[in-house]
Order: sequence, then C-alpha cells, then structure tokens
Amino acid sequence: MEARHLILTRILLLFTIITSCSKEIEVDYYKIYGIKNEKSEQIGKNGYIFFAKSEDEHIYLVESFEIYHAYKGDSKASNYEEFFNDILNQKKSMKIDSINHKCFKIDKKINNDFLKLEKDEFLKKYTVTSGYKNKYFINSKLEWEEIENVGYFLFESGFGIIFDDHLGGYYVNNLNKDNK
Repeated sequence: MEARHLILTRILLLFTIITSCSKEIEVDYYKIYGIKNEKSEQIGKNGYIFFAKSEDEHIYLVESFEIYHAYKGDSKASNYEEFFNDILNQKKSMKIDSINHKCFKIDKKINNDFLKLEKDEFLKKYTVTSGYKNKYFINSKLEWEEIENVGYFLFESGFGIIFDDHLGGYYVNNLNKDNK
C-alpha cells in the first residue's frame, strides 16, 4: 500500500512540474513601462521601443502611441491595459504598415542562446556595458537583424529598449526589479 502511495505521489509531483514549466510567463508590460491610462497625454511621449507581432507573423518595432491607435481602432477591445499587454505578450497581433516599420523574423541562433545562456552570459555576449548599473548598448558590430533580435529577447525579459540618436545604437535598460 505504501509503495503504491509513493508511486502516486511521484506521478503527481512529476505532473505538477511538467505543467508548471510549460506555462508561458505573461509580462505586465503596462506596469513595467509605467503607461498611463488611455486618457493621458503620456501615451505618445513614451520613448521606449516595443516589439509586436503583425498579422503576417513578423516581429515589428512599434511605439506606445501606435498600440494606443490600434486599441482605438479595435471595436472589440474594452480595456486599454489588457489590450496593451495582449499585443506585447503576442496574444494578439497588430495590423502594421510594413513600409513604415522595421520588421524581422526570429534568428534561431540568438533564440537558442537566449534559451540556453544565463541572462548575464547573454548580455556579455551581445551587449557592451554603458558604465551605468543595469544599462547596456547592443553590440553595434552585429548585423542589423541580429541587433533587432537581441533587442527583442531582452525586451521579452524586462528590458526597455531605446534608440540613441547620438551614438547610433540601441540602449538597453533593465526595468524589471526582479532582474537587477
């Protein structure tokens, strides 16, 4: 009887581990980026670059005001915070004009590095420190699409991405307090 109970306990434990590992973590981008409600003037002033999936399955660089305009044009959307998070967590796609936006597909090598490497190792491989704690520049020696992929994966793990006009590169800032 005890052996049967032990086996049942192990099976239940294994099932719990498998189901908990298979769930994707949803990020509350609305909270991380300090986006104000839909009536606020702050919507268009947020300087961070976001990554959204389009209807054609590409990843596009978008800004917060574009997500807001997509929300206004979506008759089914009732809550801006939920809509914003659904777009950035890629639960919803966005209609995006490909002529005016940078787009890319996921790079398998960078995706594998992101999955296999610890966050510090990934940062060391693909970024350069800026001299400030938790702030980096994506290595400008990478190809354009590699830079976009690195930005995308860092964005997915709680980093803010800003294009620095003076340096001509992407500045990455750790916004997630759990990652500091």
